[in-house]
Amino acid sequence: MPIRLNLLREVQAADEERRKDPVKRAILGGVVLVGLVFAWSSVLQLRVMRAGSELARVQGKWHDIEKTYKAAVENRRLAAEADDHLVALQRYTTNRFLWGTCLNELQHLLAGTEGINVVRVRGEQNFNVTPEVKPKPGQGAPKPATSTEKTVLTIEARDYSSQPGDQVTKLKGFLALHAIPGAPSAGVSNQVSLLNISAPQTDKDGSASYVTFSLQSTYPEKTRQ
Repeated sequence: MPIRLNLLREVQAADEERRKDPVKRAILGGVVLVGLVFAWSSVLQLRVMRAGSELARVQGKWHDIEKTYKAAVENRRLAAEADDHLVALQRYTTNRFLWGTCLNELQHLLAGTEGINVVRVRGEQNFNVTPEVKPKPGQGAPKPATSTEKTVLTIEARDYSSQPGDQVTKLKGFLALHAIPGAPSAGVSNQVSLLNISAPQTDKDGSASYVTFSLQSTYPEKTRQ
């Protein structure tokens, strides 16, 4: 019977041992796992890049919309402000002090007195404007701007009545109690003050006696927004 000698047996045994080595298998498994992780991270990176591109596109579109939105909001604010101005002008047109009507009514009041000769009539009209007060964030609505109208009528005259000075009190009462059309608040009494009154005097020709006096009528203030 022939004898067979395997001269590579030891080499083959060593190779078999190396193939069965768990460390080598672990290293091989780790390499495969790292490769899979790298591949998955590459996929995620591609998705992130795609999402970033989509985000940039959406942001660009939003910026375009935001410009249009801001323009629309500003136009709406200007329109509301213009409406407020128109309402204020309309209110002022219907409620403003009418000097012509006031002087016409004053003429009728003077006709009800005896011997009053007007020397001078002076009208003063002032507006005290208070600017808008803007609240701090979260503290409610702003306080609107206001305009307060102050009207004063001053009359300098002479009383030539039979008893000089008697008609001064009568005229003062008329001015205080009679609501003059065109006044800031119709139906509200005015504050009438006697600024001065002189002692009885005589004309140069000595034909008549009179007193000079000054009355000041202050009308109720009118505040508008």
